[in-house]
Amino acid sequence: MSALMAGRHAMAHASIMIRTNILREANGYWSLPFGEEYDLMLRIGEVAELANLDCVLLHYRVHEASMNGSGMRQMRISVAYACELARRRQSGLPALSFDEYLAQRDARPWWRRIAETIELHARCQYRVGLAELYGGHRLRGSARLAWAAACSPQLTVERIARRRVAAASTAPAASHRDGDQSFRSIC
Repeated sequence: MSALMAGRHAMAHASIMIRTNILREANGYWSLPFGEEYDLMLRIGEVAELANLDCVLLHYRVHEASMNGSGMRQMRISVAYACELARRRQSGLPALSFDEYLAQRDARPWWRRIAETIELHARCQYRVGLAELYGGHRLRGSARLAWAAACSPQLTVERIARRRVAAASTAPAASHRDGDQSFRSIC
């Protein structure tokens, strides 16, 4: 839940299992075009315990024309909106409409908006770089990962720290899935 609240993907929507009564209690999906699964996972986490299995259930492709490439900006805005709604629910504050949320974002100082754009660019480059690396384009993928690290050193440090914690907490059993942790590592 803490990873979801921080805006990191911690669950693969295409492979979730959920009891119908919990889905009903969480009131299903929202009507916005992006982020509906993210918001749903946050709301489910408020009424039930979330967990990941220690095995790979899903492989997916990432390329520049995929949702993770072309729709990344809209997806990140929707994820941030879902996180804001969850924070507001936890604090007992009223919900914001998506338009109100966008107006608040647009009212931020220009340097914050630029920093967010650079971070978003770094996230996109990281995801596509990993896809290229795993897809056999090692030089191009490595170059993208280096560029992503240069654009957002903080995200790179956070990723490395998460990988170290994951490696330390999973002993020899981790080797069967280490190369397939791309979903966790790209977020």
